[in-house]
Amino acid sequence: MGEGVFDQNDKKYLYICKLHVKLVARIIVAIQCGIVLINLIYSMTRSSTIMLYSWTMTAFAIALYGSLAYGVYKEKRNFVLPYLIFQVVSIVLTILIFIVFIIGATASPSFLQHLATDFGSVDYTDISDNLQRAIHSFAVLVAIAIIIAFGYQILCFHVIFAFQRFLADRESFDFNLNTNDMDLTIA
Repeated sequence: MGEGVFDQNDKKYLYICKLHVKLVARIIVAIQCGIVLINLIYSMTRSSTIMLYSWTMTAFAIALYGSLAYGVYKEKRNFVLPYLIFQVVSIVLTILIFIVFIIGATASPSFLQHLATDFGSVDYTDISDNLQRAIHSFAVLVAIAIIIAFGYQILCFHVIFAFQRFLADRESFDFNLNTNDMDLTIA
């Protein structure tokens, strides 16, 4: 693979809407940073527990997405590795969260009430039928949000992994073992 010329415009490096993997990776970085900012703003409207959790998560996200942004914009392959490891763990946790959510929603009525109060601002002191509808709507929306988040995580992992492969392919073409160009004389 060290022979020949590296073609960065090869079709295997084109992804969503035939955009180059470098551009798609940069878009993913921008979206991830935007999500962190939105989560930080959203957390300020919730309870102090959720706010503390979100601020702590933001501190880790800054380090992780900072490494990803540096790796993507400076095209440094090793700087995207922490994000790929995080994304694999995150995908596994999303699956576990979905399973726990389904089990909790079916096994415990108070589980949904507490979750709806903390995250959805559902007033469960309301005793009418509106409360039950609000809780059921909240449960459906959370399930849909978890499924969408799972798909987004898979997409992000796939794009950043493809970007890392792109950089690895490019580096393999830059490594040349042609001994004719080496000066083997001892001075």
